[in-house]
Formats: sequence, C-alpha cells, structure tokens
Amino acid sequence: MRHLFYPLLLLAFASPSGTRAQALADLLQDPHIVWVGEVFTDYRFATVLPTQTAQLATYDWNAVAVEKLLSKPTDAGFASSPDFVDMFWQALTADWLTDYGLTAYETADLQVVADEAYRGRLTSKLDTVTTVDPASYEERILIIRQDFNYDDLIGVRVREVLYFDQQQQAFGYQALAFAPLLNTFTADREPTGYTSLLWFPIQAADQPQAWWTADEFTYIFETKTRENSPSITGFRDVKGQANFPAFVETIVNKPAVQLFGTDGDYDPLAEWEVAALSGGIDTLTTFDPVTYKATVTTNKTPAVWESLASIRLAVRWFYDERNKQLYYAFNGLAPTVKVVNDAGNILYYKPAFYVRGRM
Repeated sequence: MRHLFYPLLLLAFASPSGTRAQALADLLQDPHIVWVGEVFTDYRFATVLPTQTAQLATYDWNAVAVEKLLSKPTDAGFASSPDFVDMFWQALTADWLTDYGLTAYETADLQVVADEAYRGRLTSKLDTVTTVDPASYEERILIIRQDFNYDDLIGVRVREVLYFDQQQQAFGYQALAFAPLLNTFTADREPTGYTSLLWFPIQAADQPQAWWTADEFTYIFETKTRENSPSITGFRDVKGQANFPAFVETIVNKPAVQLFGTDGDYDPLAEWEVAALSGGIDTLTTFDPVTYKATVTTNKTPAVWESLASIRLAVRWFYDERNKQLYYAFNGLAPTVKVVNDAGNILYYKPAFYVRGRM
C-alpha cells in the first residue's frame, strides 16, 4: 500500500493549476525530500494605519515591508494611485473578484473552476426586507441585492507547503494558492470571523531581479509572519512526518549553513553565537559575605530545538498588474522559541535565528 500512496496523491494534485501542481508532485517523488507539510496561513498584504479599526485586528498577523509601489497614470495623464497601500491592495483584490475573464476556483485545491453564478453569489447577497404601506397598512416583501463592502477585504488566506531537503539540509517552501479574506459581521456589525472567497493560483518567481524595474510589476513587498506563524504542530503531513527538533538541530550543526541574527540587521552569526544555540550549562559561584563560604550553582540553557514553538516565514511577493498574477520568492525562515519565567510560564516567543531557504 505504501507504493500506491504517492501515485494517488499525484493524481489528486494534477489540477488545472498546471505548474504548481507539478512542482508539488515533484516534491512527493524526490527521495531527498523527507517531509512535506501543508498549512493555511492568513496574511495581510498591506500596511495598517492606526485609524483603520477594521484592519487593526490583523496588525499582528505579519509584518509588511513595501519595497515597490508603482501607480501608472490614467489615459488622461493623471495619477490614479490612492493615498494608502491598503486602498491600493483592496483595489487589486476587487479587480480579481470582479474580472470574470480571470480564472478563479471554488476551493484551495484549484480543482473546480468558479463559474459566473458562483462568483456572483460570493460577491453579493440577497436580503429580504418587509415594508408597510402607510396608507393601506399592506405588507410588502422586497428582495434586495446588496454587494459586500470592499472595505471588509481584510487580507488573504494562502495555501502553503513547507518541506525539508535531507540532502541539502535545508527547508523549502511553496505557495500554491490564495483567496481574498472577507471580514464577516452579524446584522449588528459584530465581527464573526473571516471567510475565504475565490481561490487563485500563485506562481514561483523565476526572474525576480528584472521585475524591480519592470512596469508591469507594480507591487513588491516582503512579509514576515508574527502571530500567524504556523505552529510546529499545525502542519498537515503530506509526505513523511514532521520532526522540527531534528530538522533544526541538523541546520544548526551543519557548518556550511549560514545563520543570521534577528535583531534587525540580519548579520551573520559568529561562531560563538552559533555554538550558543546548542545550549549549555552555566556555572555561577557566589560567596557569603560573613562566612566567605562559596556556593556553586548551575543553570542549564536548553538548545533551541528543545523549546520550539512555531516557524516564522519570510516571503517576498510580486504582483504583475498586466497579467493579474501573484508570484512569490521564499527568502527564508526563523524557528521561534518559548521564553519562560522562573515559574515556567510562557512570557513570549522570539525567533532563534534566520536561515535562507530554497524554493
């Protein structure tokens, strides 16, 4: 039965998304890829201003560094760029949803193409309203179509794959599909959560160096997950079994792998800093001021792979406005560790180091 598993998966992933399905199929066949895990992550792809109360809930999802924002003038010669990046991104999202010439799918596996009727049901709703004639007191029931508020487009949900290459001793990443996220409310505007709308394929960036000066690429930005960083137990195993402590230990102990700091400058870690990631025992000697008796205490610092919490992903995104296509390039990741107090209570999580990844 073990020999039948991968071929069946390959058939399941042979969807109209073409190259993305093939890229995932290649991972399943590659003998050096010992683990493949799937996860769905919610992102915000725009900056958040303090006045945007609807978007504040997403602020801690991830960091956004806007690296290129190009707004081409209209045919009349006037600039059409909104003042803020979030409005720019919402305009792009609205374009995806309403352009019926752009292929969209009902689900994240990109198997079923969404037809016009399905897309229409997502982007509008029918409300039943009862009115009373003031003269005759006759009740009338009206069916009113209401489009949803595009201000409630809060971000995107991305179907992602993380994997570990045993030969290269490195993590790799693929972004397969994304769906705009709609902030949903009750009739009294109480938030109820987020709903993913239509799904669109994402392509890997093949020549990103040339895209910085290409006019068709109007939006380039990097995200680093924060509160939405996938937990080490949050992946669905597609191939093999996740063993993040072993994966991270392998990377730390491999001399050829360059590790980077996390204090904002991303400088390469020195040898002693890399050695400290493996933990150790600190010895502290104190003296009684009266008896001069020496007391020796030891404190064990665990290795980073012994206290892993989540995986912080760093991804650069490229939007091709001419073809309405989103691309990605995997920059790398940072395993996060738990920081606890003397009582063992978790205070916060912090990245242990950054490492570049492969696509």
